Amino acid sequence: MRLNTTTLLALLGALALSSPAQAGFIDFGGFGHGQVIDDQFLASDGLTISADNHSKSFDLAVVFDSSLTSTADDDLEGPGGRAWAAGNVAVDTVFGNLLIVQENLTGCSDGVCNSPDDQAPPGGDLIFAFDAEIQSFGFDVVDIESIQAAGARVLFFSGAGPAIATVSFADFECAVGLLCDASVDFAGNNSANHLANITAAALGVAGFDRVVVDLNGSGAVDNVRWSSAAGPQVPEPGLAWLMAPALAMLARRAHRNA
Repeated sequence: MRLNTTTLLALLGALALSSPAQAGFIDFGGFGHGQVIDDQFLASDGLTISADNHSKSFDLAVVFDSSLTSTADDDLEGPGGRAWAAGNVAVDTVFGNLLIVQENLTGCSDGVCNSPDDQAPPGGDLIFAFDAEIQSFGFDVVDIESIQAAGARVLFFSGAGPAIATVSFADFECAVGLLCDASVDFAGNNSANHLANITAAALGVAGFDRVVVDLNGSGAVDNVRWSSAAGPQVPEPGLAWLMAPALAMLARRAHRNA
């Protein structure tokens, strides 16, 4: 079937107004050991990442390459150096880059810290702020211990108000319950666990646009996952800008042929 100009205009208009991808995934691949993370995912995923260090005057979310050896924190080192000591993932699971709350400022002024190291207790927060409401959020976590998990938590926000829901890491470490997963094991140093996605429905809320992972000590996250509500949204500025010339050209052609 041959598409006429009117049909093409309709298709392009529908594309411009259609929703972006309804799910996202970030494993922090492609960044170097020590890279400071902030707005690198804003354009592609509508996500800004930041940190809140509970005991220092600086707040940096930093990449830690778990495949390296002889780092500032061997509790975060996995395959490439050693196998994971505990948790619900295979001992030879390769995580590669992790995300930590940085403990020191060594060489960080250029955006790449020279000695990546996760903040010791009381640790800090990793903050994931989305530019639109989402419906679920999940991640993997490395080096969280059982005694730490009781105070570690995930907080959910909608807008500028207080948290609308809170989940403790310990809620995952049991045999039954809303979030419980018998396979999760925060047994000690160098553990690695996959935590199932937490949904707005399970929390009893309509949705959320900011998630704060309070590690309550040292540790790291990886494989951040989320999904958003379906429905039309305003087109991204980049897409509208790219399509404007094509739409204008087709509009002129349609006018001539009218």
